[in-house]
Amino acid sequence: MNRRLMKVDPKLVKEFLVNRISEAVEARVDGTVPADVSEDVLARRGYLARTVETELFEPARAPMPWLAELLEGRKPAEVSRELAEGDPAGKPDPPDGSWRVPGPGGHVRYFVTLEALAKLGLVQAGDREALERRWLVGFYLRCCEEVVEDGR
Repeated sequence: MNRRLMKVDPKLVKEFLVNRISEAVEARVDGTVPADVSEDVLARRGYLARTVETELFEPARAPMPWLAELLEGRKPAEVSRELAEGDPAGKPDPPDGSWRVPGPGGHVRYFVTLEALAKLGLVQAGDREALERRWLVGFYLRCCEEVVEDGR
């Protein structure tokens, strides 16, 4: 994967990307999502965040052959849980974790996750790593669905 990464001001990232994605997620949080994430408020938000990414950012719609390989003969829910558990704790560095997924990048996703935790009053909650992984389960489930829908 040949990606061009660009260093950006964190304040700009938060103002223009994180806030925009987070607001779009909150605007549709009561909408329909798959049963695998419908009961978990964090997984629901992760799923919707990926949906928003693909709507807002053309690069987010790029194929994910690595994910297609992981999905061969497996259920998306199983793969999404596996990916979430395998992500590094905290803010991932390229090329780890959600950086493998095309779109705004792992740091943006990390901050969108923190916004979701804040919105739900979970910032001070015990095991933040477990909470972040719940968000990632939904995020990766939507990624898996994209691959299945594209037939790749």
